[in-house]
Amino acid sequence: MESNVRIPSEVKDRIIKEAHKRIETDKAQGIPIQQVLADIKTWLTAQEEVEEARAFRETDLTVRFADGMQIAILLGREQAYGPFDG
Repeated sequence: MESNVRIPSEVKDRIIKEAHKRIETDKAQGIPIQQVLADIKTWLTAQEEVEEARAFRETDLTVRFADGMQIAILLGREQAYGPFDG
C-alpha cells in the first residue's frame, strides 16, 4: 500500500518512545501484560499519525502509521521467548 502521507521520523520516534515509557511505567506498577497491551493499543490508536495498532499473540503489538510504515513492539519478549543473552 503506497501512501502520499508523509510523517517525519521524529514524530514517529516521539510516539514510539512515549509508548515505551507508558509500557515500562505500567509494567513497573505490576499491571498484567495483557492489560498493558490493551491500554497502549488504545493510546496509540488515539494518535493522529497512527492508522492501526494490532495485537500479535497476547504480548506483542504492530503499529502502522498513516504513511504505511510498520513497527513491532514486543511487550512480553522475555515471557514469550526467554531472556536475551546478547
